[in-house]
Amino acid sequence: MLGQSLIRTDTINMNANKSGEIFMLSGTEKHFDNWRSSELVAACFAFLGLVFAALDYEFYFSDSRTHNNCAQKSINETFRYLIVMCSFVAMVFLFFRHYVKTIWKDCLIMTEDGNPSASIIADVAKQYKNTSSIFKPNFFAEMFLMLILPYPGMRTHVTIPLWYQGNYINTCYDLSELFFCIMFLRLLFVLRAASNYTPFENFVARRYCHRYNVKTNMKFAFKCLMKSYPIIIVIFVIGIPSLIIFGCMVRIFERPLMDINLKEWDDPLNGIWYMFATMSTIGYGDYYPISYPGRAVAFFGYLIGGFIFALIMVSVQKEVSLNEGQAKAFNIVNLTESAVMVMQAFARYVVAKNKVGETPSTKGKYRSLKRAINHFKDKKLEIEDLRNQNDGENAQLQESVRIIKDELNEVHKKISLLSELAAKKKKPKKH
Repeated sequence: MLGQSLIRTDTINMNANKSGEIFMLSGTEKHFDNWRSSELVAACFAFLGLVFAALDYEFYFSDSRTHNNCAQKSINETFRYLIVMCSFVAMVFLFFRHYVKTIWKDCLIMTEDGNPSASIIADVAKQYKNTSSIFKPNFFAEMFLMLILPYPGMRTHVTIPLWYQGNYINTCYDLSELFFCIMFLRLLFVLRAASNYTPFENFVARRYCHRYNVKTNMKFAFKCLMKSYPIIIVIFVIGIPSLIIFGCMVRIFERPLMDINLKEWDDPLNGIWYMFATMSTIGYGDYYPISYPGRAVAFFGYLIGGFIFALIMVSVQKEVSLNEGQAKAFNIVNLTESAVMVMQAFARYVVAKNKVGETPSTKGKYRSLKRAINHFKDKKLEIEDLRNQNDGENAQLQESVRIIKDELNEVHKKISLLSELAAKKKKPKKH
């Protein structure tokens, strides 16, 4: 609410600068909402096309399929027409997304600069002139990605040679299967659309990032979310989706070769199980790919699994690390425990010496007392080192604060001087 009130206050102040003129600043928030909504709709239709592609693959994979025979069931093109329709709608909304984002950027820049155009006609002309900037490489890449799909009537086969058991064999894939694998990249649109609704990519965050010259995008939002919710992001955003995607891709490449590798790849869970064993570096060996594309997918899955494992370790370390207050309490408790151990060892030594005199048992208690004293000294030195380090950091912080205060005082003096000069200039001359 505070951010929205600030935005509306800025808009009202800008509109009040010149009477009788209409500025397009009030539409900035509206453009942002339209852009974000367009991207969400495009992502939903792109994902829906991926779902239809998965159904098309599952329903029409032939039971008589072999490594060199791309046989298919009698194909009903319903799913493929739905894929084309969903992809076309996603492309339309993607175009609208880039178009509205360009207009929003223009409005945002004018608002931040505080120097809008003189009339609404000039603003509209400027915006339509700048709409050509939507045709950037990323725009064409996204449109091209949307065009990769299993089209109705596609019967093209791709043959890949494979060295297997001392002989070259030809493995046959349908081109629609390869396109289906590429369609998993559409999930990036879903992630990007979802990131727009996080606190780090909303309207207020983008305005402030624009002021500080920070590029607000999915990468920035991902870093912020990783810092805020590391365990949740690693497991539910990176780990589980990667496991499912790579498991499905390995299954697509290995399923036509079941007649020679004698593995049960018909079950999707077996592909996910294999990828789990690979990404977790367990490697049971009950399932393994023999095709070159399947091995490539397994290799990338292994790399991402190592990356996820490292992120989990770092996240767990952050969770179990002590903060400043906990560290102080831990050190004091540890030092107190060491002091108690010294007193107990000293009491046992005194009692033994007074009771039996100098004996091997008494000497053993004396050695225990010395160890307890040395342990207490070590703990005390550690705490003193930490205090000295904190004192040094506090001194540096205080010095930085002092410098900032001096600079602010200088700025305040200059502003006061400029205000006095401006007041003198505005005084009317006496006739």
